Amino acid sequence: MAIDNIDFAFYLIVEWMQDTLEAFIGQVGPQKAIEIMRPYFLFAGASGDQFAIQEYKIDGSDLEKIVSVMQEENIDLRKELGPYEITPFGARCDILNCNFKNSIPEMCELICVAAANGLCEGINTGYHCIIPMKMTFGAPHCRWIITKKPLIVNSDGYREKALYVIPRKQVDKAIRDKHGLMIFTACWIQQILAIIETLGAKRTMEILSPCMRSSGLSAGLRIEKSLDLHKQDAIAISSVLDFINEGLSQKGTNALYEPETVIKEIVDCSLAGSPPEIEVCLLLEQFTNGACEAINPNYELFHTKAMCRGDKTCIRVIRRKKQLDYDTKPNR
Repeated sequence: MAIDNIDFAFYLIVEWMQDTLEAFIGQVGPQKAIEIMRPYFLFAGASGDQFAIQEYKIDGSDLEKIVSVMQEENIDLRKELGPYEITPFGARCDILNCNFKNSIPEMCELICVAAANGLCEGINTGYHCIIPMKMTFGAPHCRWIITKKPLIVNSDGYREKALYVIPRKQVDKAIRDKHGLMIFTACWIQQILAIIETLGAKRTMEILSPCMRSSGLSAGLRIEKSLDLHKQDAIAISSVLDFINEGLSQKGTNALYEPETVIKEIVDCSLAGSPPEIEVCLLLEQFTNGACEAINPNYELFHTKAMCRGDKTCIRVIRRKKQLDYDTKPNR
């Protein structure tokens, strides 16, 4: 059965977010992981307020704006919503279905509670969001409530942190699905930054690389079946990766397209400009090599140029494995 590349991109980003959090929990424990990542998700939640207000022409009181932005963001994240109500005491809404309903509770705490509170505070610091019912704890549905904060509230200080959110201008605003993808992608970047700040870049790569390779392996198998590929050469591998590229808003052209070698120049990527310490291209290399392995373990993938390392474009090479020559081996 064919799969949609946008649907699959959503699936991948959600999987990467959960795998990243679980890997971090394995290092520091669940309570510490939430404590460290919470400011990053607050920042990510607050970053999209003005975009949503302008894009969806949202007006009204601060509470009405918060509720409207929350609704639009939840729709963009493909959550199934019940009707919401606004009262003199606040607002509430039930979420009937969610990408994270079967995930670990810590994921819900970050993306659905911390990011939601960043969204509230981005509009008015006097409001907050609480979620008394959560599907991750066995409830039939989630419920969020937005109300004014108590008079005494501790500040998380997240506004002073020099964090990174991918610019919305890199996404086609006309496509709602891509906006939702960008929200999740920005949250994933925040997760990685939080881990790097805690464990260092080297250790972060060590714990996330196996997750990404495993994700690529399962993704490659699934897409190969969906595309009904009958060959297992570089062109077949490129077809799988092109399917993923399109879903993740990565654009480029092939410089060489042969069964033994495919070279593609990627000129536009939603992850371009991410902090260099993340080395997101290396994580994506792990993912794509997992996809290579799923189709034909005799092939490999590497980048001779990468935007996350400061190059203007990415040059991706898929070829049959052999000893790399010094003049073609990518610089690390």
